[in-house]
Amino acid sequence: MELITGLGSGAHIDAIDDAMWHRGIWPDDGIIPFGDNLRAQVQSNNEIRIPSGIAIFQGRFFAVRPGTYDSVTIQNGTQGEKRTDLIVARYTKAEGTGIETMEWIVLQGTPAASDPQTPAHTEGDIDNGDLTADCPCCKVNIDGINITSVENLLPVLPTLSGIKEALCVDKIQVVTALPGSPDANTLYFVEDT
Repeated sequence: MELITGLGSGAHIDAIDDAMWHRGIWPDDGIIPFGDNLRAQVQSNNEIRIPSGIAIFQGRFFAVRPGTYDSVTIQNGTQGEKRTDLIVARYTKAEGTGIETMEWIVLQGTPAASDPQTPAHTEGDIDNGDLTADCPCCKVNIDGINITSVENLLPVLPTLSGIKEALCVDKIQVVTALPGSPDANTLYFVEDT
């Protein structure tokens, strides 16, 4: 066992410690509502811009800072063919140093006359020791030399205030009693009268 939120004899809090409780709060990958929500925009037939926002992937946060954007280059399409590229946020952990990074990677699809397939990505499990894992963020659809659309794949996760509204919290009473009491921290749903 490890005490995480206590004073230790040396540095003892690691990224995995934060990632565990992040996954407890947000078990699914997605965008935390902030800024422009990382909603990719077509800038030209060779550039996608990903504006500000923050997302969570396997308990790890990654972000584009407010008031900025990241530029992602898309390779030229082929006249008369269609292609689907995948933009992923790639997590990498260096085996020797343990340094962790995230970067945008474009996985180029295979051109096809019709019905192009989305390229495969690395489905790593960070908590089980995988050194690489891809978080699919955007699908870029290309027809000939033109980007026809970009599909944002990560869902925007609900905020706590959104959850409160969805639960109609004004109809919930939280009863706090002494520890061990049968009513300790119990949620009671109150019907309209």
